[in-house]
Amino acid sequence: MDEESTLTPHRRRGTTTVLAGALAVLAVVLTGCATPPVREYPYRTVRIIAPFAAGGISDLTARVAAECLEAATDEKFVVENKPGGGGTSGMSTMVRSKPDGYTLAVATLSTSVLVPQVSPEAGYTGADVAPVGALSLSPSVLVVAGDSRWRTASDFVGEARERPDTLSVAMPGAQGVYSLTMDELGRAGSPVRKVPFESNDLSVTAVVGDNVDAAFVATSSTLLQQLADGRVRALATGAERRLGFLPEVPTFAESGVAGLPESGAYVLLAAPVGVPEPVLARLESIVRDCTSDPGFAARVGPQFVLPAFAGRAEVGRLFQESAAEWRAALLAQAGPR
Repeated sequence: MDEESTLTPHRRRGTTTVLAGALAVLAVVLTGCATPPVREYPYRTVRIIAPFAAGGISDLTARVAAECLEAATDEKFVVENKPGGGGTSGMSTMVRSKPDGYTLAVATLSTSVLVPQVSPEAGYTGADVAPVGALSLSPSVLVVAGDSRWRTASDFVGEARERPDTLSVAMPGAQGVYSLTMDELGRAGSPVRKVPFESNDLSVTAVVGDNVDAAFVATSSTLLQQLADGRVRALATGAERRLGFLPEVPTFAESGVAGLPESGAYVLLAAPVGVPEPVLARLESIVRDCTSDPGFAARVGPQFVLPAFAGRAEVGRLFQESAAEWRAALLAQAGPR
C-alpha cells in the first residue's frame, strides 16, 4: 500500500485545507497585482468652453457639437460660456486646464493664433493649443442697416477716406482678425472707429439699433435671415472670392480695397497641448463623423460646413499659415523701427 493510501481521513482533509488556503491567498495576490482595465475616453463629464457670449457662432457651434459628441459617447459634454478679452478669458482657461481631454474649447484661428500675438497678457500662445478638427467656416462680411445711406462698400470706404475715424464699425472682440482687418482698411487710407462687442450677434444688434454705422462680422444662419428680412444689408465680404450663398455681395478687393487679410472664422474644437494621443485621435474621429452628419449641417448651416473635413494635421497647417500672414500684417502696421 502506498504512502498516500495510509493517510488517515483527518490528515487528507488537513492537507486539502492548507492547499486551498494557499491558492486563495495566491489568487488575492495576483488580483492585486493585475493591471486594472483601461476605461475608454470619455468616462465622465467633459467641459467645452465657448469663449464668446451666448447666442453667437461659437456658442451655437459648441452646443451642436456637444450634442453630437454626447450621442457618440454616451457621456455628458457641457458647454460653458466664458466671454471676455476677445476670447482670451475662455481660451486661457482651457490651455491652463489639466491636459486629460476633459476640458476643451470651441476656438477660432483668430483666438488660437492671432490674439496671443497682439495681446501678451492673454497668457497663452498658439503653441499651447492642440487643434482637434474644424467644425465650420464662416466667411466675414461688412453689413449696415437695411435703411442705411450706404448702398455699396465703395460708398462706405470712400466716406471713411473723406472723414477718417468718424464711421463706427462693430465687431466681435477687440483684438482678433476683424480688428486687424479694419486696421488694414485704415492703413489703406480709410480709417474707421472700431467698437468691440462680446459676440457676433451683439455686433449686428448694434447696427440694427442704429448704435453704430456698420458691423464687420462672421456670416451665420441668423445673419442670413436678417439679410433676407432686409434688417441689414451686406456691402462686402472679406473672403478671397464671392460667396456661393451671397453671390451678389462683392469682395473688398472688388470694391477697391485689396490686400486685406483673410478674415473668415474657422471654428474648431481644441484642447490643451499634452492631451494623450489616443484621446485626441478619438475626438478627431468623432468630430469627423459629426461634421459629415446632415443633422449637424442643418443646425450649424450647410453653407458653413467645410466640403472636406480638416483634422488635426490640416488645422495645424492653417495655424502656421495664418500666423505667418497675420504676423506680416502686424509688422507692416508697426512700420520701420
